[in-house]
Amino acid sequence: MATICFYISDYGYGHASRTIALIRELLTGIPDIRIIVKGDGPAPFIRESLDPTRVTVLRQQEPEPVIVDLPGPRGIDRMQTVNNFRDWMTRWDSRISAEEDFISGQGIDLVISDVPAHPISAASRAGVPGLVVSNFTWEAIYRHLLPDSPEAGLLFRAYREAALAFVLPFEYGMEIFSLSRRVPLLNRRITRGREEMRRRCGIADHEVLVYVGPGLPLRKDGIHPPGRTIHYLMSSRADPIAGPASLTIPVQETETQDWIGMCDLVVTRCGYSTVSEAVAARVPLMVWQRDGFAEDQVIAANIVKLGIGEVFSPEEILSPSRIGETISCLPEFGERFDSLPPQFTGNGARAIAGTVMEYLV
Repeated sequence: MATICFYISDYGYGHASRTIALIRELLTGIPDIRIIVKGDGPAPFIRESLDPTRVTVLRQQEPEPVIVDLPGPRGIDRMQTVNNFRDWMTRWDSRISAEEDFISGQGIDLVISDVPAHPISAASRAGVPGLVVSNFTWEAIYRHLLPDSPEAGLLFRAYREAALAFVLPFEYGMEIFSLSRRVPLLNRRITRGREEMRRRCGIADHEVLVYVGPGLPLRKDGIHPPGRTIHYLMSSRADPIAGPASLTIPVQETETQDWIGMCDLVVTRCGYSTVSEAVAARVPLMVWQRDGFAEDQVIAANIVKLGIGEVFSPEEILSPSRIGETISCLPEFGERFDSLPPQFTGNGARAIAGTVMEYLV
């Protein structure tokens, strides 16, 4: 029985959700396989989303440092983020050695990282192929925050040891890999369709449902298009908006992509997970960028280039009339989904799984 170990970055739920999509595809295609997942913050979410008889989820004892967000939509706390990163990197060699021992001790045949760097070095030392699946690297993120950083140089050298990198759309900093392959969007597929979800939640076809992601204290008193009722769908982690929200995604819900898929508009920060699930479900976007997080600039630029949404500052999105104005443009945005390039419409999980199977053989 082949064993794959996944290493998951803990910043948000995006890395975890797309890893879940890939693991589901692998479990379907390879009946005789053992999977271990190592992460921290999203560990319960991963555990609840996958078959526990085939997937073992372990919490990292010393997880990667994460980007520290400032309250609300103001951006990231650069000083705290940099301090955490530098402190964590002081034990870089010992972390690689610990993972090398784990990989060898567990008889792991393949390591897949989204997107910690040190497990790639550990896999190389253990004589095991290390694959990367991501749209960005932490080397690029920290290099943006710390130009000429020796710590970022260590990440660079670790990533260079990867046997192969699968480059997802909205890419940033992925050119550093010795061997790479571009693949379509990687995201969880919808399990309950738009009509079923809206019927279950009491949203009529002619009504507008707007998803509001966490971190934005959105007001509900915007200008509504004539003759249309607007409902709001809130993340379970979102701050309350003025007045009661129409709907809130239940805390225990794991298949949040189904909730995104029933919406008419998604208002969110430029995170890969929510943006990719909106694109897959053909839902237009209103996004804002976090100051200091370089990946956001790339995602925002692609949304504008594809013509499937708009980019605003947090202050603009908070304007009472902004939601209503964007809703009036939804038919125009919707038409653009018919002409998206294949990398935004294909099945990334299937494309990656095929190559993973080759490595196991």
